[in-house]
Amino acid sequence: MNDNPNYNNSNLDNIFYAMLMVFQCTTLEGWSDLQTMYQMTYSKHIYVYFVSIVFIGAFFLMNLTLAVINSSFTKSQRELNAADVEEDLGSMPCETNNLELLEE
Repeated sequence: MNDNPNYNNSNLDNIFYAMLMVFQCTTLEGWSDLQTMYQMTYSKHIYVYFVSIVFIGAFFLMNLTLAVINSSFTKSQRELNAADVEEDLGSMPCETNNLELLEE
Protein backbone atom coordinates (compact mmCIF):
# COMPACT_ATOMS: atom_id res chain seq x y z
CA MET A 1 0.00 0.00 0.00
CA ASN A 2 1.94 2.97 -1.31
CA ASP A 3 -0.62 5.76 -1.07
CA ASN A 4 0.23 9.41 -1.44
CA PRO A 5 -0.57 11.84 1.38
CA ASN A 6 -3.79 13.85 1.65
CA TYR A 7 -6.01 11.10 0.29
CA ASN A 8 -3.73 10.63 -2.74
CA ASN A 9 -4.01 14.32 -3.75
CA SER A 10 -0.55 15.56 -2.79
CA ASN A 11 1.84 14.08 -5.28
CA LEU A 12 3.94 14.83 -8.31
CA ASP A 13 2.74 11.84 -10.35
CA ASN A 14 1.44 13.99 -13.20
CA ILE A 15 1.32 17.65 -14.20
CA PHE A 16 -2.20 18.22 -12.88
CA TYR A 17 -1.40 17.07 -9.35
CA ALA A 18 1.80 19.11 -9.46
CA MET A 19 -0.16 22.22 -10.49
CA LEU A 20 -2.64 21.53 -7.69
CA MET A 21 0.24 21.37 -5.23
CA VAL A 22 1.71 24.65 -6.53
CA PHE A 23 -1.74 26.27 -6.28
CA GLN A 24 -2.05 25.03 -2.70
CA CYS A 25 1.33 26.53 -1.85
CA THR A 26 0.51 29.80 -3.61
CA THR A 27 -2.70 30.24 -1.63
CA LEU A 28 -0.73 29.53 1.58
CA GLU A 29 -3.22 26.86 2.61
CA GLY A 30 -1.35 23.92 4.11
CA TRP A 31 1.95 24.52 2.34
CA SER A 32 3.97 23.86 5.49
CA ASP A 33 2.40 20.40 5.84
CA LEU A 34 3.36 19.62 2.24
CA GLN A 35 6.86 20.88 2.85
CA THR A 36 7.23 18.68 5.91
CA MET A 37 5.97 15.61 4.03
CA TYR A 38 8.36 16.19 1.13
CA GLN A 39 11.27 16.89 3.48
CA MET A 40 10.70 13.54 5.17
CA THR A 41 10.36 11.81 1.81
CA TYR A 42 13.01 13.37 -0.43
CA SER A 43 15.52 15.70 1.16
CA LYS A 44 15.98 18.31 3.85
CA HIS A 45 16.84 20.84 1.14
CA ILE A 46 13.37 20.80 -0.43
CA TYR A 47 12.55 23.89 1.65
CA VAL A 48 14.26 26.02 -1.02
CA TYR A 49 11.60 24.97 -3.53
CA PHE A 50 8.68 25.61 -1.20
CA VAL A 51 9.93 28.93 0.15
CA SER A 52 10.56 30.16 -3.40
CA ILE A 53 7.03 29.15 -4.44
CA VAL A 54 5.59 31.00 -1.46
CA PHE A 55 7.58 34.19 -2.02
CA ILE A 56 7.24 34.32 -5.79
CA GLY A 57 3.73 32.94 -6.06
CA ALA A 58 1.93 34.17 -3.02
CA PHE A 59 3.50 37.54 -2.43
CA PHE A 60 4.62 38.75 -5.86
CA LEU A 61 2.15 37.22 -8.33
CA MET A 62 -0.91 37.66 -6.14
CA ASN A 63 -0.12 41.35 -5.59
CA LEU A 64 0.52 41.77 -9.31
CA THR A 65 -2.85 40.19 -10.09
CA LEU A 66 -4.61 42.47 -7.62
CA ALA A 67 -2.86 45.51 -9.11
CA VAL A 68 -4.08 44.61 -12.62
CA ILE A 69 -7.64 44.12 -11.37
CA ASN A 70 -7.52 47.45 -9.53
CA SER A 71 -6.16 49.20 -12.62
CA SER A 72 -8.91 47.77 -14.83
CA PHE A 73 -11.58 48.77 -12.32
CA THR A 74 -10.21 52.33 -12.08
CA LYS A 75 -10.11 52.63 -15.88
CA SER A 76 -13.71 51.45 -16.26
CA GLN A 77 -14.85 53.85 -13.52
CA ARG A 78 -13.16 56.78 -15.31
CA GLU A 79 -14.81 55.82 -18.61
CA LEU A 80 -18.18 55.56 -16.89
CA ASN A 81 -17.75 58.95 -15.22
CA ALA A 82 -16.67 60.53 -18.53
CA ALA A 83 -19.76 59.12 -20.24
CA ASP A 84 -21.98 60.52 -17.47
CA VAL A 85 -20.39 63.97 -17.78
CA GLU A 86 -20.88 63.97 -21.58
CA GLU A 87 -24.50 62.93 -21.13
CA ASP A 88 -25.07 65.72 -18.60
CA LEU A 89 -23.46 68.30 -20.88
CA GLY A 90 -25.61 67.17 -23.79
CA SER A 91 -28.82 67.72 -21.85
CA MET A 92 -27.89 71.25 -20.70
CA PRO A 93 -29.15 74.21 -22.76
CA CYS A 94 -26.53 75.74 -24.99
CA GLU A 95 -25.17 79.07 -23.74
CA THR A 96 -24.71 80.46 -27.25
CA ASN A 97 -28.47 80.37 -27.80
CA ASN A 98 -28.98 82.32 -24.62
CA LEU A 99 -26.41 84.92 -25.69
CA GLU A 100 -28.15 85.38 -29.03
CA LEU A 101 -31.42 86.00 -27.25
CA LEU A 102 -29.81 88.62 -25.02
CA GLU A 103 -28.29 90.48 -27.97
CA GLU A 104 -31.66 90.82 -29.72
